[in-house]
Amino acid sequence: LDFLTGLTWSEIMDRFRAGEIDILPAVYETEERRSFTAFTDTYAVNPSVLVINKTRTDITDLDNMVGKTIAAIAGYAGTLAIEKRYPEIILLPVKGPLEGLKAVSFGTADGFVDTLGTVTWLMEVNFIPDIKILGESPLKKHEENLLRMGVAKDRILLAGILQKALDAVTREEKQTIRKRWLPLTTKGPEESAPLPLS
Repeated sequence: LDFLTGLTWSEIMDRFRAGEIDILPAVYETEERRSFTAFTDTYAVNPSVLVINKTRTDITDLDNMVGKTIAAIAGYAGTLAIEKRYPEIILLPVKGPLEGLKAVSFGTADGFVDTLGTVTWLMEVNFIPDIKILGESPLKKHEENLLRMGVAKDRILLAGILQKALDAVTREEKQTIRKRWLPLTTKGPEESAPLPLS
């Protein structure tokens, strides 16, 4: 397998639709994507979380961000959900998750929404100051937080091969992988809330 890195989400989707990328290893199923993507069954839950600056006491959730700014990545399922469900929130375009977290840290955005796994990993690796995970975002319904693999719709045999590989992974192996790559809790200002593993 050749892994492509350093691309924006829009670039990834453009290359995928052009047939230049064969597999999307961690993607959410959306109505639009169903038109050109064949998905495997879900293999993990990766909920969205709201990230804010540590100094902010006026933000408790997305519902009180009317008129405020959220850093947003074009084409992300979370961005599409914000546009649909919270039209009063102002979107600040950013190229990727790291740029979104930095926008919150530097105060150019009031918040940023992304998946728990991505946010916690980037916070740990990049030592981004002055930000905190406020908690799980109600932005997406449970079924919209389910990660899948995706291939071009005309490559149904490849989708079947990936599904067979996923089916061959035991429950214990899945638990070990999830514990390593996906955190088990979100940490709000005062407490931790358990997250489902499957």
